[in-house]
Amino acid sequence: MKRALALLLAACAALPAQEPPSFRASAEEVLVDFIVRDRRGRQITDLRPEEIELLEDGSPQTLKALRRVEGLQVRQRLLGEEADEARLDPSRNVHLIVLVFDRLSTEGRALARRAVEDLMKQGIPPNTYYAVAQLDPAFRIVQPFTNEPYLVKWAAERITGVKGARSEGPPAMAQGAREAAAGDFAASAMAAAVAEMEARAAELEREQRGGAAAFNGLLSMVLGLRRLEGRKNAILFSEGLAGSGALARALIGQANRNNVAFYTIDARGLHSGVLIAAPDAGPPEAQPRARAPFLEELAAETGGLAVADTNDVRAPLRQVTEDAAAYYLASYTPQNTNWDGRFRKIELRVRRPGVQVQARSGYFALPPGMQALLFPHEVPLLRALSSNPMPKQVDYRAGMFRFGPAPQGRVQCAFQIEIPIRELSVRKNEAANTYEVHASFLVFVKDSDGRPVRKATRDVPFSGPLDKLPAFQAGDFLYNDHFPLPPGRYVMESAVADRLGERVGTKRVSFVVPALQEDELSVSSLVLVKRVETSPPEEVRYGEGDDRGPNPLRFRGGMVTPALDDTVRGRLGVYFTIHAPQGAAPAAVIEILKDGAPVSRAEADLVEEEGGRFSCLAAVSLENAPAGDYELRVTAMAQGKAAAARRGFTIAP
Repeated sequence: MKRALALLLAACAALPAQEPPSFRASAEEVLVDFIVRDRRGRQITDLRPEEIELLEDGSPQTLKALRRVEGLQVRQRLLGEEADEARLDPSRNVHLIVLVFDRLSTEGRALARRAVEDLMKQGIPPNTYYAVAQLDPAFRIVQPFTNEPYLVKWAAERITGVKGARSEGPPAMAQGAREAAAGDFAASAMAAAVAEMEARAAELEREQRGGAAAFNGLLSMVLGLRRLEGRKNAILFSEGLAGSGALARALIGQANRNNVAFYTIDARGLHSGVLIAAPDAGPPEAQPRARAPFLEELAAETGGLAVADTNDVRAPLRQVTEDAAAYYLASYTPQNTNWDGRFRKIELRVRRPGVQVQARSGYFALPPGMQALLFPHEVPLLRALSSNPMPKQVDYRAGMFRFGPAPQGRVQCAFQIEIPIRELSVRKNEAANTYEVHASFLVFVKDSDGRPVRKATRDVPFSGPLDKLPAFQAGDFLYNDHFPLPPGRYVMESAVADRLGERVGTKRVSFVVPALQEDELSVSSLVLVKRVETSPPEEVRYGEGDDRGPNPLRFRGGMVTPALDDTVRGRLGVYFTIHAPQGAAPAAVIEILKDGAPVSRAEADLVEEEGGRFSCLAAVSLENAPAGDYELRVTAMAQGKAAAARRGFTIAP
């Protein structure tokens, strides 16, 4: 079986003898967790460092240490030395298994339910905890980490459709045991992991705009487990995942980086079909289903096990609990210290005949300080943002807008990235009559202390027929999002990469979010309009972790796409909102000024929205206006008070 590892966890060779060892994250050291079995499927427990060969991208690496973990005992061997044994801290080192349920058919739910029931009949080994998660219709934790078998069984029954479990809450819990563990480091770490899984799921669903719920959920689970030490295991019940694109690659890469091994169960089981047989043939037999290749790839690439074409999964599930508590750790410092974000393939070989090795397939070589990055395409973008001077090889536009007050004293904001497609390199395939364009971007919104408070990233490949290329290049790639921010000073840092041309552009935009009160009159940023959708799709909420609130670019009758280019021709479209005290009926005036003097003035047609918000979408003809620089000003009045907003623009010749 293909094997090898994850960039993660540093060795603990220098810890004082009286302290239990632990394994910590490090960018410079690679830790390979692996399992070796003999021909009969039994784990081999007596490997020596001289029997291990490690290769990274085909180049031999020097093994620093080999450790054998069995429960809470760890035995370390260095080359040419005898084993050194120690005991792990039980409050920090727990064995974690997450049961994950994808969308399943009736037969698949029955198979998964029986599998969990059989697994729980064995009991849960000491210092081992299970959690139960559901992927469809959206990721959620049905049962947080527990060592109570009946809670795990109840959660599986609830997901797979047992009537009583669906309609009733969980059975009475052993409160005494749960409270006794409440002060442990591991207990608090497991609770934090569950909270991060749920928050990440909402974030990823927003980021991907839906359409990849299963991958979003699995990626969220892996990211939530990243702070917990040791090998983590996920049992995925699924009937097949489409494994292509950046999310699939990121899932495998993150699982390898964070020591999460996937054991995939093809819940379709063994299909009994009616076969047309020759007259002298025997009775029809069960026939295997079509393969689920990504389930197999996910298991092989992360050091787990793929189970398919069987209705009896008891033996492989018992293997999961064994693997969670007993495994090897091999550590080495890579000879290649160019942390370029690329995937590095690892091969771990054991010089002993007739053995099977389970290990991870490799890792993404992320630089020190970039371990929190989710996708490999972010590496060159973050490097560009850290450069001095920042590169300006790709021309694009970025903008921030401020709107009205939001709950908890915050202010609703929106940002947009606009990339002219003509700025991106094109790869043409004349034989196939097609073209390719590939862009990616990374956006951070940082507070006055330089801490990121919002992030957005996308990797966007385009392709199409060659005859459509001119029309495609005439357009722009647009991305916008909205969210509330507390009052203060902020910086939006953005980077855009032309992937085919290997060029990067960056921008840094400073902006201020003022303190706005619910009982005060205020005018939003003035938004120049690129286009208006009169029938936009229904706004989507992405779970309980979605704090964005209503989209301020939506109004009664449509949704606005901002124009980030301040140069206008022939016609000026402007959109803004006014927040007024409860019960007030505001009025507003729109003015265009040249050199400080008004040249045009009109009453705004305000439309009342919800929550004290009024919107205005206005258009002004500029056909007879001389070219030059102008100012747009909006003044609102209500209950004897006034508020104003202004911005500049240029009329093109």
